[in-house]
Amino acid sequence: MPGKRKDDTRQQVKRMLLSGATFWEVSKKLNITYASVSYFARTLTSAGEIPRSNSRKPRLRGSFFRREMRRLGVGCGSLENLINGMTDDQIRWLCEQVPAGGTVADVVRAILVDTYFEERGA
Repeated sequence: MPGKRKDDTRQQVKRMLLSGATFWEVSKKLNITYASVSYFARTLTSAGEIPRSNSRKPRLRGSFFRREMRRLGVGCGSLENLINGMTDDQIRWLCEQVPAGGTVADVVRAILVDTYFEERGA
């Protein structure tokens, strides 16, 4: 049975990635680790079952982001500047949120996307 369960999970991951879900969304919905989603995405990509662009589809292209910042007159800043303004407890919490194989930038992006959808009512 474990092989069947793994195959079922693989197919669910495939469907969600093809529909445009992020690794974080898949991880949360299927109650599996981010690293597991990454593993399934790699195997699905190498098997040609999903296009390479779906394995890690960026939400904003760099040129669009820079153009919007200029248009709105805002600066980008950096993760380093963000972290320098945080307390030790906040930094510890942030680091604890990073799954195996993930980065602080992944967590910050996930928080921003979640906040966006909460504010937009989606």
